[in-house]
Amino acid sequence: MSAPAALPFRLPAPRTSRVDLLIIAGEHSGDQHAARMVRELLARDHGKNLSVCALGGPDLASAGAQLLHDMTATSVIGLVEVLKNFSFFNALFNEVLRWVGAYKPRAVCFVDYPGMNLRLAKEMRKRGLSAKGGGPVRALFYISPQIWAWKAGRRFKMARDLDAMAVIFPFEPACYDDTALRGKVEFVGHPFVAGDYAAPVTHDVSGPILLLPGSRKQAVTRIFPLMLAGYERYCRATDRQPVDGETANNNSQPHGQTIHAAAQPRELTPHAAIQPAAQPHELTPHAALQPAAQPRELTLHAAIQPRVQPRIQPRELTARAAQPTTAQPVTTQPATTQPATARLAAARPAIVLYPSENVLSVLRTFTLPAGIELRPTGAPVAASAVLTSSGTMSMHCALAGIPGAIVYRVNPITYLFGRLLVKVPHIGIANLLLKEPMYPEHIQGAASPEALAGQLRDCLENPARLAHTESCAARLRAILHQPTTGTAADWLARQLA
Repeated sequence: MSAPAALPFRLPAPRTSRVDLLIIAGEHSGDQHAARMVRELLARDHGKNLSVCALGGPDLASAGAQLLHDMTATSVIGLVEVLKNFSFFNALFNEVLRWVGAYKPRAVCFVDYPGMNLRLAKEMRKRGLSAKGGGPVRALFYISPQIWAWKAGRRFKMARDLDAMAVIFPFEPACYDDTALRGKVEFVGHPFVAGDYAAPVTHDVSGPILLLPGSRKQAVTRIFPLMLAGYERYCRATDRQPVDGETANNNSQPHGQTIHAAAQPRELTPHAAIQPAAQPHELTPHAALQPAAQPRELTLHAAIQPRVQPRIQPRELTARAAQPTTAQPVTTQPATTQPATARLAAARPAIVLYPSENVLSVLRTFTLPAGIELRPTGAPVAASAVLTSSGTMSMHCALAGIPGAIVYRVNPITYLFGRLLVKVPHIGIANLLLKEPMYPEHIQGAASPEALAGQLRDCLENPARLAHTESCAARLRAILHQPTTGTAADWLARQLA
């Protein structure tokens, strides 16, 4: 058997002789969530001098953890991208296990990032490092993988390998009631609705348009040019200038279109589809997810959408979208050749937020029209409308009540595999929680410049759209508020007691 690939470095030794906690957060969002938890935990330490190490990002480092490796600089999305970087991730995987075996922290807290983290938990058990394998290290998990959307059978393997979990959606504890984790999964509230949480975005009807293409380089490369072209088309159309052979009269297309599984008249709407057929308005998401009489034969995605077609073919999705079946070629012209765009941008500029220098390097490869500003995440941004990827920032915008739409495009092979596995009617978590498309979702070929321009017009010119968004935001905040049992830091302190 060949030896595992070696990293060009070794993870550094801890600065203290004892390690209380190792945090593993592989993405920007996980880094942020974990940082809030660690910062609060250390503030409550009361002189115990907890030693916390982390594989995460800059937020965990600023929260007081010793950063062993910046995972956010190497995160990728999609099957194809993972395969391209397999040797690196395999080497990192083995180096993390070596470090845990050498320094034996009291607990390892995995934060989201299930592709790597669940494999690490399994291997820790097999090597006798974790408590489930007879070792000294407790295996904890914060932010559950979306087992209610796909690969529901993972919950039994997770129960075999993990000691306890903290989740951020109120229906999730019930998802594990038919496993050995029953009673060990705790809803701790969503970090975005905590009283002391500083939201990175707010709503301002006179503010700029917000473009949020994501935190991963591969995703940004595919999504940002679509957003950019949609913004330019909106600016031109608002100025009543023909675009790419259009006449000024054919810009008035219906707005607010989406591409969900409920488009056909004989199918359920997303709201009904996510609930059981009997008494749909009286059943809470918690109850909807309760396992049936034979829990081991029930996949949780079936509990969420009992009568939705098991999968939707890509061509079917595109046909249901408001726009043509193929996206228009995405081209960006220098600002000097687009006087209409420049004039409109002065009245409705756009801000593009980027979370890292890696993402900034991708954004700078595009020719940006006048009125678009690239800005690092940090200081709060007030926006009037948003085009966003389906990640963490989409939830921020939804909670802030910013009207907008989701844009999603990945490698075609990754998309085809995803359609076979994902079993929910929406890709945006806010849409799933609300059981309706607060943010219309434009996926793959349906994410055309025309469709996105239409969404921006509707968000900025339709008062009913704004009122609906504000109502959805209020409902979302009520669903996610912190329970009386406390925060994620409270949960973690109990696990370390």
